[in-house]
Amino acid sequence: MTFSIDKSDWRKVRFGDVVSNVNEVVRDPSALDIERSVGLEHLDPGELAVTRWAAIEEGTSFTRRVQSGQTLFGKRRSYQRKTAYATFNAICSGDILVFYPKDPQVLLPELLPFIASSDAFYNVALRTSAGSLSPRTRWSDLAAFEFLLPSLAEQQRIADLLWAFEQHRQSVRAVELRFSTAEMAWTERAVWDNPYPEQALSDLLDSCNYGLSDRCVTDQGDGCPAVLRIPNVVQGHCSFHDLRFLPEAADSSHPAAIREGDFLVVRTNGNPSYVGIGALVEQMQETTLFASYLLRLRTMTDRLLPSFLALCWGTKKFNQRLRPYVRSSAGNYNLSSSSILGLSIPCPPLTEQLRVVAEFDKFTGARREIAANERALKESATVVLEALLGGRS
Repeated sequence: MTFSIDKSDWRKVRFGDVVSNVNEVVRDPSALDIERSVGLEHLDPGELAVTRWAAIEEGTSFTRRVQSGQTLFGKRRSYQRKTAYATFNAICSGDILVFYPKDPQVLLPELLPFIASSDAFYNVALRTSAGSLSPRTRWSDLAAFEFLLPSLAEQQRIADLLWAFEQHRQSVRAVELRFSTAEMAWTERAVWDNPYPEQALSDLLDSCNYGLSDRCVTDQGDGCPAVLRIPNVVQGHCSFHDLRFLPEAADSSHPAAIREGDFLVVRTNGNPSYVGIGALVEQMQETTLFASYLLRLRTMTDRLLPSFLALCWGTKKFNQRLRPYVRSSAGNYNLSSSSILGLSIPCPPLTEQLRVVAEFDKFTGARREIAANERALKESATVVLEALLGGRS
């Protein structure tokens, strides 16, 4: 998709010249009939809609006022890309900046959230963030961001188009979430509501090994394999983006090499919710190794299909069994190989495992198609934003 915009009559402005950093303090929210408080944890990365909040009656220390029509921007850990558009009145965390046009006849409030969620704006936020554990950007740095501002009529045309993309994307996203809920419920029943006896993973796994602890590098040398780390599996599937590499040559005979059908598990992390996340290795093209913060599970394929193990691992019931074995030590949370081997799962005959996996794949295919539609809508909106803020005409 291409989107051409004539910018010959647009004027360059500083963000801080047309946008106010609204910092209105409210000591008694109930006096203003404010019933909701919004923390940074309630803003979902990449989502303009605010769909979660806490009730004021539950108690809060927040005092920053939010009014419907204002734009919210998470200044802490801005790499999470938390920008939202408020559709209700609330109070919010001090780690959320509240933006509103200084003059709505100069900059449309409806266009502002898209400007504040653009790559160009986030590049400024990332470049100016300071702090090691919780980096924060500052309003004074964001205010210096410059962009080209069209006429009000052109802004309206662009905002209408972007909101049409966004509302359609949110509708598709809602369908995807409902589909995922149905998929999870079906999987729970298919795996656990059956007459087959459970068996310990120690009787179903051929091995459960730790990865390599060698230092990795960002540039790949000749014959040097990629090394999968926690970021490559933490979403529940194997990602081959943002890779690191062994600084020396190695082939598939390396003890830490992975192959199709391996199941990788996060065994240690400072965030306990990451520990225990598993991902099935489905496709392999080149020799790839795995790092020491992961465990590699290999099934006895005449007893347990790797794909059936992945289904079991992703269920709520299995997660409830696993969580008690995630233990804290020296600031990290850990899951041992012995704990995994002691867990048990239903183990039907291979023919039944194949049937369940095949049925699940039908769900997965449909859900991926829905997700692809959502991504296409988001990419189309990004093209418009880049044309708006990227300096092209």
